[in-house]
Amino acid sequence: MDYFNELIPNKCCYCQAKFTSVNKPTLERIDNNIAHSKDNCKLACQLCNSTRSNKDADVAKLMIQMYKYAIVKNLPMTIDDEEVYWFLRKSIHGGLSQVFHQYNIKGLTHINKLKYNPEENNVTAYDLDYIITHILDLDFNSLYPIAFCGIYNKNNPYTGGKMYMAGRVTKHIKIREANDQDYRDTKRKEMMNIINSEDRFSEEKGQLFIASVKGHIDKSHINEHINFPPIWRKRTYKTDEKTIGKFTYEKMQKQGISVNKQVTKLTSLLSTHDEYMSFSSYYLWLLIDYCHFIIDDVEEIVLFTKHTAFKSFVEVMAEKRQQAMREGNQAKQLYFKNIVNSSYGADGQNNEKFDKIGIYNKQQTYLKQLNKGFTNTRKICDDRYLVSINPDSFSAHKCLQESIFTQDNSKFWYLCFIYFFLYKCIDMDRVHFCCMDTDSMYLAISGSTIEGYKQQFKHVIKDQQFWDAHFKEWLPWEGCSIADEKKLLGCAIESQRESIICLAPKCYSAIRKKKDDDDEDTDDDEDADEDVIRMKGINKKNSGLTRDDYINCIENNSNISVPVTQIQLKNGVMSMIKITKSALTGVVDKMIVIDSDISKGQSYPCAPPMMNVDASNYLYI
Repeated sequence: MDYFNELIPNKCCYCQAKFTSVNKPTLERIDNNIAHSKDNCKLACQLCNSTRSNKDADVAKLMIQMYKYAIVKNLPMTIDDEEVYWFLRKSIHGGLSQVFHQYNIKGLTHINKLKYNPEENNVTAYDLDYIITHILDLDFNSLYPIAFCGIYNKNNPYTGGKMYMAGRVTKHIKIREANDQDYRDTKRKEMMNIINSEDRFSEEKGQLFIASVKGHIDKSHINEHINFPPIWRKRTYKTDEKTIGKFTYEKMQKQGISVNKQVTKLTSLLSTHDEYMSFSSYYLWLLIDYCHFIIDDVEEIVLFTKHTAFKSFVEVMAEKRQQAMREGNQAKQLYFKNIVNSSYGADGQNNEKFDKIGIYNKQQTYLKQLNKGFTNTRKICDDRYLVSINPDSFSAHKCLQESIFTQDNSKFWYLCFIYFFLYKCIDMDRVHFCCMDTDSMYLAISGSTIEGYKQQFKHVIKDQQFWDAHFKEWLPWEGCSIADEKKLLGCAIESQRESIICLAPKCYSAIRKKKDDDDEDTDDDEDADEDVIRMKGINKKNSGLTRDDYINCIENNSNISVPVTQIQLKNGVMSMIKITKSALTGVVDKMIVIDSDISKGQSYPCAPPMMNVDASNYLYI
């Protein structure tokens, strides 16, 4: 007993951390070449013991010091709990690309709105008297970097005006597999208390989390959100007529696109469709407080410490980019822009989904084919083979929580601009959303019929006092400095056009007429005489597509195909082949496209799928 009293100190022999019921002592051998004995043992916490292992003592000490520094500074750490890892992995949703109105032509198309009618349980699209005069393209300044930079902004109502990033995991609560009802009720209440805590407004006490919930927007408030649904999550559905609507279903059949199959896509929703979906803290708080989101159930939550460790990096890179712009150094400003924009990415990569592929000789290939994870072999030349193996394990060296919070913080800030600025001072009866991407949006605006297409919001401001007080917090202004134009957490005017055809996500043509004699600003634009052409998976330069192809696709319901050159490897022979690929189909199957008559100024509005509302109940009136 005297030996144990002498052996057991109050703290770890390496990091000096006190032993507790959580930080329990373990036996650490002084010399790993000798068995455990009285003279060869001392006590260390589990982390220090495993870190020390058989490493050099000085190297181990440095690693332990780094770990303790990370704890003190609440820095992110890799996930060492497999349950938490897989929960976080399925919580990664990416950036949303969406179409809301396909046909938006100056002087012809009306501003269009959607309305849910609970009595008839249908959704109707209706045109207002306002006709489109111009298109405005807004682009957030480096949205992902500003989502993880943690700088203060008064338009953020939570955690003292800063968007914090998640550090290490501090707690994991789940009730998915629990059978005891009392336990489930207790834990559910605990999770709901965490989510709804008033501490979310406190910088010091605000608790970051990722929670898996079921929920819906209050039916009495659906029409406040139906024109820009705020729940952006992946959903698995079947591309049958009942789900995607007769118009889209028949268009897909006509163009030879597979129907009646299960697909999973990121889309805009008004509820979780009775499924559990994961949200990080800021995004979920905004949905609850400003979008009338009601949580029906919660099954799991992971808690984190919080940090702003990336703040200085983003601020320095942004300043260097702005300085390069002031110097007129295009190459340098692109260099710093790419550095800060590419700083996010690998954290969210699905490494475990990819096979390991290697090149081996015949003997090595034979041995690799005996591996239980072997999937495929292909001969590429004499005595050389490509072998694909699906590993049964993988290393999880990524801080998945950083990926999730970056993506959800960006969605949160995108919606902050919509709810705390756009809806506050802009007459939304004279504006509708055409399409959006991760960090940008195209707006159709009905302004002055006399002025040109560069009038921006000038004639659709409903609260001039609010606009004057706050627009500089979000937008650039005439004569502003580069720092003001490219400010973090702000937006820039990316382009201005007369019309836009949005055929599908990431596939649109923003149409600008040729230079006007009275358009003095046109010369300042590098692409003044060009239409904006965007299409996913097709090389713009080689495709030869024009705005007329986009217009023809939607006006005549036609499929526009282009020749594509591909490299093909077959029987060890590599060759270049030319195939015809559908470039423009006009198919949007993750929203319900309402059939329209464009001669009447209708816009092919795309409405969100609603639970228990059949696609046949989406109508134009």
